[in-house]
Amino acid sequence: KSLITGTEVAKKTEPCKWKIWRNLASLQLFLKKNEAVENIETAAMCDPKDLWASLVRARLHLELPSHLDPKDALEDARVADRMAKEKQPVAKRIRALAHLRCGEFENAASAAHAALDLKDVSPSNFLVIAIASAKLGDTSSARHNYEKAVANWPTTLKEHNGYSVTADAGVLWFES
Repeated sequence: KSLITGTEVAKKTEPCKWKIWRNLASLQLFLKKNEAVENIETAAMCDPKDLWASLVRARLHLELPSHLDPKDALEDARVADRMAKEKQPVAKRIRALAHLRCGEFENAASAAHAALDLKDVSPSNFLVIAIASAKLGDTSSARHNYEKAVANWPTTLKEHNGYSVTADAGVLWFES
């Protein structure tokens, strides 16, 4: 038997297999490949109501060197947040980071707190709050939230080039 890679499956599959295109884009984004742009657009065209495609596109605008645009990231995160009726913690987390990158520190802290309220205890939420607090002059909050971020940071992400991958309900998600 021969092994078929995800890229080969995606190339041989009808464009409307949006989960394949979205997950391929997510992997390419993790690898910093520009092909992620075309593939996430294909996924979004196949299913315009897929909030995860909007979130991958938001991350693309926050992480892919050739397409950095925090304002576009913020818009994509807002779209995903609306699609989820404001109840998807990952949308709040990405929205918080986009606000932070746009220099909107109060909004960044508010979105990170909203993610925490939705039980998203990702250390990045604490880190966003710490940075926003520092920029707003609240050193006590900055220190407290930085310490929470460090205490909760996953071991795999502490290692050089460390990463984690999760898959849930057809969503492939990379953190690094």
